[in-house]
Amino acid sequence: MSRPQSKAAGSLRPITGTYTVPKPQRQRIAASSAFDLAFHDAVHKAAEAWGVAANGTKVEVQYRARIDIWNPGGVGWCSVTLKPGG
Repeated sequence: MSRPQSKAAGSLRPITGTYTVPKPQRQRIAASSAFDLAFHDAVHKAAEAWGVAANGTKVEVQYRARIDIWNPGGVGWCSVTLKPGG
């Protein structure tokens, strides 16, 4: 299996990773854990789409979440977007 070639930062598109918290876990999972899983998904997708950069690629990271309201409430879905050139 060959390694993907690195691309110039200007030609890279933003990548979004997501995680939907299963209903049985919504009252127990910490928001940071849900974002960790979404971040891992984004990094995995970026490695496939952008290739492996020897020097790394600076990115801007954006976090989004849907908060489900109940008592006390919690994260139901979250996403992490990596924008190159950050």
